[in-house]
Amino acid sequence: FVRRFQSSRHDVSLPNGNRVDISTKEGVNALLQQADGFNFFSETVKKLNMSQNNGRRMKFKTKSKLISVFRLFAQNTDQALFREKIPELEIQCWLDYVIEGIKGLTTNKSWIQTGHVTDAWLLLEPCAFLFCHAVPVVLAFESEFFQVLSSFIKVRKESDGRAMPSTRLCNQIALLVSSAFTVSVVGFENNWSSEKSFKKLEASGILEEFLRCVTEPAPQMKGGWFDAVCNTLYLLELSTRILLKRFQKGKPCGDTLQAILDGKDGARSGTSSKVMKRLQAIASASIMRATDAAEHEHDSCLSLAYGCTNCGKLISKESIMNCAQCNTNYCSKKCQRAEWKVHKSECKQCTKTELRNRETIQLSLENVLEKHSDYIDVQLTEACHSLGAKRNEVILELDFFMNDGIVPAMDDLRELKILSITEYSEVRGEIFSPWVSEMKEKKPDDYARLVTVLMARKAAFSNIPSEAFGVVARTAGGSLWIKFLAFS
Repeated sequence: FVRRFQSSRHDVSLPNGNRVDISTKEGVNALLQQADGFNFFSETVKKLNMSQNNGRRMKFKTKSKLISVFRLFAQNTDQALFREKIPELEIQCWLDYVIEGIKGLTTNKSWIQTGHVTDAWLLLEPCAFLFCHAVPVVLAFESEFFQVLSSFIKVRKESDGRAMPSTRLCNQIALLVSSAFTVSVVGFENNWSSEKSFKKLEASGILEEFLRCVTEPAPQMKGGWFDAVCNTLYLLELSTRILLKRFQKGKPCGDTLQAILDGKDGARSGTSSKVMKRLQAIASASIMRATDAAEHEHDSCLSLAYGCTNCGKLISKESIMNCAQCNTNYCSKKCQRAEWKVHKSECKQCTKTELRNRETIQLSLENVLEKHSDYIDVQLTEACHSLGAKRNEVILELDFFMNDGIVPAMDDLRELKILSITEYSEVRGEIFSPWVSEMKEKKPDDYARLVTVLMARKAAFSNIPSEAFGVVARTAGGSLWIKFLAFS
């Protein structure tokens, strides 16, 4: 297969004699659908082992071709087809080879002294591409992949206390960890929360090494790489439990982060100002979480309460009940049945994946609201005074739509709007946030549904305690998140 692969044209022969271009999704998918069995990974490992056993190193050009094939397969294969056509044993075969290879390089003198060894790049580059799919990430977490990688980087650090891998390897490792994190949150069959994913990475020791690697300049890896890394840092800043338990003084991640900010670890120069800003924000957030925990040591880390969609009763996160089809909040089955006449017109049966994605979005939104709770409280107080309304009569508009890896609300809430519920039935579009006005103009059906839901529930909202407030957020795909919440 590799012998017939023409690097300049990306053409590959199919079993029926036709040629396809695997630099396109159509070409890769046609190749996988035509193939009787996929053994590319095991055959690659076999050839690499044979060349090593014969005392002949595979030419760099040939290895580069192999990496090109990995990249094209990973980037151009549909998620479902990847799971269907590429056996787990094949992926595990490659991961086992990488693990053994990294273990062998851990004692390499060139690696310890210079932070550069070509074979490490050739081992890790394919993994960075493969980790945009769920199955390889699951297998990596289940194996010792991240533990071995962490130990490999630490050996280099121990040579002078802060020695880093080469720039290229740092960029690879940062991308690899970011990809694994992103896929674990949104790509697994049973999606993990961002907290759980960070906990897994921290337990393997790779999270602290990730913090060091992102400080290395990435001259050749802007764009998607930079967005992926920054988005991972955004979510880390919002992960309350991880910051509270793993980023305090005396903890490996906490000490590593502080050493980076003090200029005693990480890259010696050239770190992106945006990356440093995110690292400083993580450090500030961890201090704030620790202070909050000390002041409210009997309180839960999460202090949001949800309003029952039917009766308005505030419900703790632990006691909340949800519609099985769309995740709408209720305090009891009685309230769910009572509200069905209103709810059935908007209730949409979601797939398991859609429900898990909603739960992931909800957790992230909760973290954002917790992070900015003081600012929101001030804004709500001022808006209610200006509108002459109670807090439970207003709606907070929040843009949580991810665009190019950036979530506006995670970084800055200054663009939020607070309106009275009744203003949603009025025609004056200039009162809304830009994204709501755009929805009203370009997606009138979505806007009409929003108004219908708010008006239908207005009676229930009047029963909600006065400290509660409404939230309308635009989330992934432009879908809407409509809840009544209170800071308890």
